[in-house]
Amino acid sequence: MLDRWNTAYLSGLTHMASSAAAGTGPSYIDAVFFGNPDPLAAFARYFRVSLRQEDLVPSDQPLETVLGQWLGDRDVTEGLFHWIGFHIGQPGRVWVLPEDEKLTEAMSRERGGLGAFYFMEDLCFAAFPDGLACFMMGNDE
Repeated sequence: MLDRWNTAYLSGLTHMASSAAAGTGPSYIDAVFFGNPDPLAAFARYFRVSLRQEDLVPSDQPLETVLGQWLGDRDVTEGLFHWIGFHIGQPGRVWVLPEDEKLTEAMSRERGGLGAFYFMEDLCFAAFPDGLACFMMGNDE
């Protein structure tokens, strides 16, 4: 089930970080949080997409590195992770999309999807003690 409090918190943090970061250009980051049990199934129902655990690729990089690459700003990334850890906890495992994935296209509002952006560029998932966060990058231009 969508955890509205954690979603609002992460969404606010990622919007602020995107606004302050040097490397995002017209794009920005948004986030949603789904609580246990079975947060990935809740994500798929919420966004009306087909997604299973085996559709995702375990990342060999921590979440801070993945989002740091999106933001292109080390100081902003460090601040973002301070506040994420302060209220949500430390992220555990991270999953990214395979190179041939179709999820960003299916979630883009341009294609009728229910994602946060008109053009969905990328997304990743991270496990937290109370559930799963999905971080999405895109733009509305």
